[in-house]
Amino acid sequence: MTDFRVESFLPQHAYDMELEDKERWMSANGFDQFVVSHYMTGPAWTLFKNDRIVTCGGISIYWQGVGEAWVLTSPLFYENRFTVHRLTRAHLAQVSLLYKLHRVQAVADPNDPKAVQWLETLGFTFEGLMRKYGPDGRDYKLYARLF
Repeated sequence: MTDFRVESFLPQHAYDMELEDKERWMSANGFDQFVVSHYMTGPAWTLFKNDRIVTCGGISIYWQGVGEAWVLTSPLFYENRFTVHRLTRAHLAQVSLLYKLHRVQAVADPNDPKAVQWLETLGFTFEGLMRKYGPDGRDYKLYARLF
């Protein structure tokens, strides 16, 4: 039997999870700063499946009405994508109402078509290319969803 549960995100969850290959670069590039800043700046949650972490994510609140969605994924993410999608969509709606957000933005690696497709499925629209945005100097795509 599959047992999913959602808990409030704790920084330790990010260290306990097995990161997907595409996210391992963060371990050497400001991972501690990423984890702590997202923990302190807005609501976040962790999805477990049978006590293994599937994903951590949340929305960092920048200022009144505006937040940025973030996510860390494990290899379990895509094999549980329908559950992840359903819960993420519900959390986006709840957080946007609770925090009175009119805009949630998200950043995606243009070389990750699954991430881009998922954002678009969640109702985000492409706004532009962020030149030299990544810590490695690569470009990233900016998406936003208006509420």
